[in-house]
Amino acid sequence: MSREFHFDENISEKQLNHQSTSLIMPSITRARIHNSMYYKTNLEAPSLRGNSMLQLSKVIMMELGTCRGSPRPMSVVCGGVEFKCLLMKLIHIRPTWNQLLAILQKGHALQSKFDNKYLVVLILVYLRMQYYFLPKPTSEADVKSVRDFEKLPQVTAENLRSLLRIHISDYRKVKCMALDADCWAQGGSQKVEIRHIDEIVDWLCTESQIWALPLGQCQWCDVYAESDSSDSSDSSDSSDDEP
Repeated sequence: MSREFHFDENISEKQLNHQSTSLIMPSITRARIHNSMYYKTNLEAPSLRGNSMLQLSKVIMMELGTCRGSPRPMSVVCGGVEFKCLLMKLIHIRPTWNQLLAILQKGHALQSKFDNKYLVVLILVYLRMQYYFLPKPTSEADVKSVRDFEKLPQVTAENLRSLLRIHISDYRKVKCMALDADCWAQGGSQKVEIRHIDEIVDWLCTESQIWALPLGQCQWCDVYAESDSSDSSDSSDSSDDEP
């Protein structure tokens, strides 16, 4: 009987939390992604002519970036096969915090013709999946806008929670699969919906999976905790003022 070890060449060499970054993606989903024609054609190292964020960012910008007011139909929808392939490649490379911020800020200005709303969804899902294990923040971050993130050097629970709080008020519309659906599910047609980014952020904060991708138990994604406590304190103050 053969006792050879099976080597999975699709496992990333990048380490996080004492394991390969790729292992947060279920093995079946990982195999489907790497066997998909889109991944082989567009995201393999020979196709990218490299295996770094520099090459991947060009593909992400081309596939998920849109022009404001453009009638061009999107071929990539959030939660679809292509979206999961791009997410898997992002997980495999594990970009730095500064690289992610550069993508988030691309087209952030209202006067810009570039709309980054699909890029925002991709990165938020990536961060929620990849860094779910971080402990609960010990202090509240005072970040008010994406531009303030230039001063933050690394991924921390405070930074991630602040990022979610920014986009919980992001009401831009995106095309996506049903949030509880799997693009590889057998039987029935896959329905594409129109969702707002704040709905997706709320799902990331309250549910255990999205598009059949596990999110893991997370302590830092309770973005409503501060607002709930402030509301309760305001109500108690008002009750004290009543005669």
